[in-house]
Amino acid sequence: MASENNAPKPGKAPKKEPQPLIIVKSPAEEQRLKLERLMRNPDKPVPIPEKPKEWNPRAPPEFVRDVMGLFD
Repeated sequence: MASENNAPKPGKAPKKEPQPLIIVKSPAEEQRLKLERLMRNPDKPVPIPEKPKEWNPRAPPEFVRDVMGLFD
């Protein structure tokens, strides 16, 4: 009878097994975990962000009034 209760229902997806909690101790370990996660399913498409637009600073003003200096 116990095996009947554990059987998955026909309309529900099977549950994923819980993954152990891993505490990252270094940036290298974090990168390793991310790569392992990516390589679990290599056929899955991965979103690659587009390159951001090139940032240009605002042009300097022609005349600045509040600058201390010599007035000859």
